[in-house]
Order: sequence, then structure tokens, then C-alpha cells
Amino acid sequence: MTVKEIIEESKKSISAWIVDHKEDIVKGTYTVLVIAGIAIPLLSKAQKTKKDFNRSRMIYDPSMGFYWETKRSLSSNQKLMIEERHRNGESYGKILKDMNLLKK
Repeated sequence: MTVKEIIEESKKSISAWIVDHKEDIVKGTYTVLVIAGIAIPLLSKAQKTKKDFNRSRMIYDPSMGFYWETKRSLSSNQKLMIEERHRNGESYGKILKDMNLLKK
């Protein structure tokens, strides 16, 4: 048996299998598409929520050139206090450390 004959025989057997199982293939394809249609939006929304959550816990320090990560999202009062102290000359790192907000 040559390689060409093996390939031809494989094509015929695959074609016959597809014809015999046409309904199963359609049902399986439909099921996969429905599951993908449900799962993809859920996963992308979860990823976006996680990204937004992490962004809300970060404070950029332009003098140092990097982000400080806090233990939790800051309240409005805490943000105002931090900005006021920063305007008075303190660094973000020292302010967050004094307020016990830095993540370890």
C-alpha cells in the first residue's frame, strides 16, 4: 500500500463517517456555539471587573514613577486627606504608610 492509497482510504472513511453522523455533528456544533456564546461574555466581564477593582486600589506617584497599591479601595475622605497632605509636600508612600493603607 502506498501513501497515496492510504490517504485516499482515509478520505473515504472520514467522508462516510461524516455522512453517517451528520445529525450528531450538527447538534454538537450547536451546543459548542451556545456554550461559547454564554461563556465568553461572562469571562470577559469578570476580567474587566477584576481589572477595574485593581485600578481603584492603585495610586500613582509621579515623583517616584510607579504605583502604590493599597489594602482596599479608598473612601472619598481618605482621598481628600491624601491629596491635601501631598500638596503640603509629603510623599505618597509616607502618607499611605502613616495611614496604614499600604498593601504588604
